[in-house]
This record gives sequence, C-alpha cells and structure tokens, in this order.
Amino acid sequence: MKMADEKETTNEMDQEQVKEKEVEEQKDTDDRVKEHSDDRTDSEGNQQKKTSNTGSSEVNDIQDCFVCKKQLNDPKTLPCVHSFCIACLKDHMEAKEEEESPVCPVCSSSIPDSNLEDLPLDPLIEIVLKCQLNDGEEKCNLCSSDATQRCTNCEHFLCTRDAEQHKVIPATKDHECIEISEYKNLSTNDRMALQRVNCSEHPDRAAEVYCKSCDVFMCMACSVVDQQRTKHYMEAIDGYIDRLTPKLKKMSDELQKQNDASDEAISKIKNAMENLQPKKEQASADISKLCSDLREIIDKCEQELTEELNEKFKRKSESMEAVLKQTNGNSLQAKSIIGYIDCLIGSRNCELFRHVNSSHTNSFEKTLKQTRQASKVINVTDVLAVVVDQKKVDGIVSNNLCSFKLSDVSVENSSFSRITDAKTGEIKTFTVTTRNEDDEPTVADPVPTVEIISTEKKTVATPTLESHKNGTYQYSWIPKVTGTFGVKVCFGRRQLKGSPFKINVQKGQPKNSKSATKKTPNKKVR
Repeated sequence: MKMADEKETTNEMDQEQVKEKEVEEQKDTDDRVKEHSDDRTDSEGNQQKKTSNTGSSEVNDIQDCFVCKKQLNDPKTLPCVHSFCIACLKDHMEAKEEEESPVCPVCSSSIPDSNLEDLPLDPLIEIVLKCQLNDGEEKCNLCSSDATQRCTNCEHFLCTRDAEQHKVIPATKDHECIEISEYKNLSTNDRMALQRVNCSEHPDRAAEVYCKSCDVFMCMACSVVDQQRTKHYMEAIDGYIDRLTPKLKKMSDELQKQNDASDEAISKIKNAMENLQPKKEQASADISKLCSDLREIIDKCEQELTEELNEKFKRKSESMEAVLKQTNGNSLQAKSIIGYIDCLIGSRNCELFRHVNSSHTNSFEKTLKQTRQASKVINVTDVLAVVVDQKKVDGIVSNNLCSFKLSDVSVENSSFSRITDAKTGEIKTFTVTTRNEDDEPTVADPVPTVEIISTEKKTVATPTLESHKNGTYQYSWIPKVTGTFGVKVCFGRRQLKGSPFKINVQKGQPKNSKSATKKTPNKKVR
C-alpha cells in the first residue's frame, strides 16, 4: 500500500513537471511571436527591405508552375524537386511521342512510370502555398463569414466570434492567433516562420528538441520523461537549424556562382547569336565579291587568250600562205622538169643527153631539194589546238576558293611571345594565345599561322605547330642560316597586333664542336 502511494505521488510530480513545461513552452512561444512581431515592426532601413524583397522573389519562384508560369494548382513534385500543376504535367506527358521516355520539362530528368496522381508534394511547397492569401477577403473556416484573425497553430482563419470561442475551448485555448491585417503585412517567409512544428508524440504541443537517433521532433516532456531516450543524441531545434544552415547556405552560394556563370554564358550566347546574322551577311557579301573578282579574272583571261589566239592565227596564216605560194611554184617547176625529162628519155638522143647532163643536172637537183622542203608543211589542226590542264580546271572548287570557319577570336586581344635573338641549329619556340572579345582564352578555328619571312617579305620557313590547348599554341623553328628575318603571326588573313617582328639569327655552335675539340689519344706504334 505504501509503494502504491509512493508511485501515485511520483506520477503526480511528473504531471506537475509536465504542466510546468507546458506553461514555459507557451511562454516561450508567446515571446517568440512577440519578438517576431517586434522585429517586423521595428524598421531597420533598406537592408531589411532588401532581404524581404529577395525572400519574396525566391518564394514566388518556387510557388509558380514551371510550365504555365502561374501559381501552382493541385501541384505534384517530381524526384528532381521540380513542381508542376497536375494538369500541366498531364498535358506535357500527352504531348510527348510514344517512343519517348517521359522527362521533366525543366531538367529532362526521368519521370517515374507510376500514376501522376501518386506523386507526392514537396513539404516546403505545401507550406508556401498554405501561407498565400486570396486576392479578396479571407473567410472564416468555421462559419464562412469574413475572417479577422488567423490561428498560427491550427492554421485556420477565424471570425471575431469564433476567435473568442477558440480561446475558450480547452483544446485550443493555448493557440496563438494573429490579426489578419497584421498577417497580411508579413512576408511569406515570416508567415512560414509562424508555422509551428508539433511533437511527434503530442500533436497539441510544440516541438522543442530534435532526436538524432530517432530522427523525430519532440517536446521537452518527451525528452525528459521517456527513459529510453535518455541516451539518445538530443539537440534544441534552434541548434539543429543552425547546424544545417551553413551547409545549405554553402551549397546555395556555390549554386548561385554556377547560376551567375550560366547567366553570363547565356548572355554571351545571345550576343553571339545576335552577331551571327550580321556576320553571315558580311560573309555572303565577301563570297559575292570573291566570285565577282573571279569572274573579272576569268573574263580578262578569256580576252587575253582570245587576243593571243588571234595573233598566233594571223602569224601562222601569213607564214603558211608564203609556204603555199612557194610550194605552188616548186610544184609547177617540178611538173615542167618532169615533162622535159620524159621527152628527153623518149628521144634517146645521145647528144641531147650529154647537153642535159652538162647543163641542167644542177638545176634539176636544186628543184628537187626545194620540193622536199616544201613537203614539210605544219598541220593546221596542230597550230589551232588549245591544250587545257584539266587538273587545274578540276581543282577550282569552292573549298579551294574559300572556307567557312566559326570562331570568336579577337585579333586585337590575341597575343604572342616575342623572340629577338636566335642561333642556327637551336630550337626556338613561339607561343600564340588567342582570346575572344572578353579577353578570355578561346580555341581558334582555323589555328593561327606563323611564318618566317625575309627582308623581301618572302616566306622562307614555316614553324611547326607542336601543341595547342585552350587557345594556347606552341610553334617550334630551327634556324638554318644567319641574318635578320621577320616573324609574321596571322589568324586567317589578318595579322595579330605587333606582327611581324624582327629576329636576328647568329651562327650557333655546331653540335659536334665539343667532340671535335677533344684530343684523340696517340696510338702506339709497335
């Protein structure tokens, strides 16, 4: 009996401790609400206003649907943490091709094959939407009349009458109510801060402690009375939030840096796209000018070749007319001699034979010689034939005339290393760095060219491209002769600023000079 009385006394003491904790808890809640209200009403200048505006903007970003750009209506959250109206999500799913896998409209992450209605709603989105007010007057959740207060515990809008009843009912008498006018002046973040997290065991009590071992929030009474949790790792909720905030803030800052870099990249891409059309028009004009110049060159070539052909034709015609005249004369002479000889042979008169042999033989041989030369007449078709180098004609293709390259290299911002002295036989390295209009290293297309030119501006050597990475190009050159040369650095048809520059090449030491100076040991003569 005595033990039962002691047990009863202990229970009564525990109940008293719990009640004391509840009173303290309510007092702390009142203090926090009052402190929050004081902080809100105590204007601290532009800094507080700036913070409030930033928070409001961020809240608006997450409470709006990514598809319709309006406030989320019956929202669902995908595993990638993007939220959409269920109707927008269904329309997106229906618009895809049958063979395509469903993906998030924002980040293209896979969407689960389960029913869209079964998708959850992110708790943060849920609270943000709960804290939003209608454009018109809020209605009491109990009687539908105009609401004048809002309970921060049960999240109900209450009229004046129901608010008074709310403070009397035992289950809600300890709830904290705030005037609608005051609640409307709060930012969304401030309204979220008023949302109370309740104990996992006692829904009517505010959570004050986080149990890391159980991963639950509980009231102070649970952490004290429950003997099984005395050895668990406990921390105050404020400490729990303060512990996680730096990690999340660091992650947010890193994402903000990446986002700023993405915004900068987007701006550059848009600027490049805006410049793309003018560059295309300029390239089109260059092509037209190139082809026009080529047509002028071809027309000039046609005129020159035609004049040359006419000149050759005239000369050859006159030459062949002279040959023809001479050949006709020789032919008549030959025919007369043939008749003369035939008559002589037919006479068989020895006196006549002797006369012809002594007087006309030389004349006959001379005519025969002239006739042989006249038979060597040049063929007319050979004279008028035009020999075309078909390889050169076939080699005239568009790629050889010009090529299209996409590059954002700025000739004005690009640079190269200068070398003023060199020696024959020794490797010299040139470094060329190509940069864009923002003075950032960029890859060049085509790659820069480096040429060694003489004083007469003729190319005498071309350094070898050894390596290139992220807009930095390394060229090597081994001088073979002494003298003063120029180094010309070009990107496309344009020279880089400071090109060409002079380099003096002096005679270097031969590689075999050291071995040649070594004394060879005297051979012993046996």
